[in-house]
Amino acid sequence: MTDVYRLPRVRIDAEVHLSGRQVRKVSLFLGDRAETRPGPERPSDLLNSSADFIPALERDAVVLINLENVLRVTVDAEHEIGIDDISMLDVSLAQATRQRVHVLLEDGTTTRGDLSYVLPEGQRRIQDYLNAKERFFPLYDGGLVHLIRKSRVVLVTPH
Repeated sequence: MTDVYRLPRVRIDAEVHLSGRQVRKVSLFLGDRAETRPGPERPSDLLNSSADFIPALERDAVVLINLENVLRVTVDAEHEIGIDDISMLDVSLAQATRQRVHVLLEDGTTTRGDLSYVLPEGQRRIQDYLNAKERFFPLYDGGLVHLIRKSRVVLVTPH
């Protein structure tokens, strides 16, 4: 009877950096449909949802992660940009702003990567992008994506 309430989920590996320089290797669970847009749920959808706590699996035990204490979450980039997004990316690449940055987090660690975003003409500064409403923003680093908690950022330096 409880199977009626279960939603299809995809399990992905993630490295979660918490306050106090704690790093946890966990599995996160993404839905086969995102709540706010068409297509499967991405890690950024999960982190930017209205939830304060998200479930994860750590060494076969369920843990609940308080997103307020997360500095960044690192996952394979393929989970953030799916095959369905490739055709849309081709169209928007000409309009995209791409900027290499260093991000200093409140614990003193630095994360490097590329910001890539599409915003209207006249609103394409990094500042405009970072002031958007989402709690986390993606920073692409080769085959990885770091999902950075904005409230834990001290400084962003363009390169």
